[in-house]
Amino acid sequence: MSAAVGATPAMRAAAARGAGGGRRSCRPAPAARGAPPPARAPRGGVAAAAAAAPAAGPSPEELYTSPSPPAGWLGPVQAARYVGTGRGLEATRTLAPGDLLFVSEPLALSEQSGGGGWDGGGGAEGEASASGGEGEGDEADEGEEGGGGGGGGGAGGGGAAYVPTDADVDDMVAQLQAAAAGAPRAAAWLAALDNGTPERAAALPDLRALASASASAPGQQQQQQPDLSSDDLADLVDLNYSCLQEDGPLAALRAASAGAEEWEAPRDLVGVWPEASLLNHSCAPNVAIAAVEGRVIARAARQVAKQSELTVSYLAGPQLLAPLSRRQAALREARGFQCRCPRCRDEARQDPQLLQLVDDVIEACSGLEADLADAVLSSRARAVDSIVTQLAAFIELADAAFNKLGLPQRSQVYVQASLFRLYELAALATAAAGEDQPRLLELLAALAGEVAPGGEEHFYWARRYRAAVEEGEGEEGRMDGALRQADATCGAAATARYGQLPRQLYRRLMAAADAAEAAEGEEGEWDEDEEGGGA
Repeated sequence: MSAAVGATPAMRAAAARGAGGGRRSCRPAPAARGAPPPARAPRGGVAAAAAAAPAAGPSPEELYTSPSPPAGWLGPVQAARYVGTGRGLEATRTLAPGDLLFVSEPLALSEQSGGGGWDGGGGAEGEASASGGEGEGDEADEGEEGGGGGGGGGAGGGGAAYVPTDADVDDMVAQLQAAAAGAPRAAAWLAALDNGTPERAAALPDLRALASASASAPGQQQQQQPDLSSDDLADLVDLNYSCLQEDGPLAALRAASAGAEEWEAPRDLVGVWPEASLLNHSCAPNVAIAAVEGRVIARAARQVAKQSELTVSYLAGPQLLAPLSRRQAALREARGFQCRCPRCRDEARQDPQLLQLVDDVIEACSGLEADLADAVLSSRARAVDSIVTQLAAFIELADAAFNKLGLPQRSQVYVQASLFRLYELAALATAAAGEDQPRLLELLAALAGEVAPGGEEHFYWARRYRAAVEEGEGEEGRMDGALRQADATCGAAATARYGQLPRQLYRRLMAAADAAEAAEGEEGEWDEDEEGGGA
């Protein structure tokens, strides 16, 4: 695993307390006062909006708080073929951030709380598509993203990806065998999923027809059932599985909606979500994925033009925000391809000395990360102050390099995003030192929003930024616009991940996110104390 790992629950809890958030209870915290920006209707009035929109999908309340949420839904997406990456998904209309793309019910699902390996990727379909990911010359660059070969949907920017064990695969194979015998949807999808053959790779699945198969009664369309052995099904799992972590804020929100004061920790989900398996990789994805109640909810995370490719990240969030060399190494190891997405190509063109500087700084941060964790847990204020000073020196060094090179704005954003761990550790360290940190938090939210909008890091740091501004500015911040700006940043992150939410539901989600974070911090601190006591 890359050294640029995410913050421990204890360290993030310390940052939350320093920013004025993160209650120490599983009970939902008071609702945040901020609200997401109002949805803007398309030009041309209600009639034009109705004509441009597909059939209405499930509402946020149905998806997130209903005791019986919808099992599946297909929105403005269709299968397409791309040079260098093979099959993928594209938008059938112009999309705005937060637009619902699909809700996918797994064909097979294994829920784990631990025991498997951990990796930055989630699946092996990229290995079968390695020739696409490593296409020759400019042909690999012709696609919208030019990233990795289609499949699993990776971690979706949702934290570390669980690597399934042999037992997980066997469990999913057994589920697929049972589903294929009696479920038209499973039988239809098993005949359409990538199985590694040129014939299957050349065929584009008709998603609407597959969705209609989902609505068929059991026993119908049995002529579609493929004759697959256990080995065939294991290959399908290997080529199409995804690894996701359940969305913590949504789990807390659902518990609160049901009147419960406690809930299970987010689970590591390993499954075959067929619609998600068609999404290709990019290191600057335009799709955000959240997992809840075993289903995958996919939304546009950016403005997306009609017929543009839809992509997710196969890397876990912290690895997605790592330097080019580490991202490429993680993708080669987990997926077997070299990414040629726009972000990777842009970074590869930069001054080699700048790229080396980025690698060296992140390598140094890996050592400071352990020092900071130890200093926070042992309450050594001088050690924390020393780390703050060292991190500030690294930031000044990076700023000097940017000023000297005069990079285009987009290129500088990509390189700065590769230094995300530096800025994250600086924010954590300054919070532990009790210092003011809104500017660092704003930078973290901005960088995560540029590279991985709607990802876990984007939503987390946008909330911390808003909490810090509210704590430091109060009503004066609202008067001079600082809190309004922080509200807008937080609302944009929530929209990219969860869609346009009604005001009251947004406030409940923010409170649930704080409660989930506090519970995670308490559990993480207890675990680390136990480990320290046993040393």
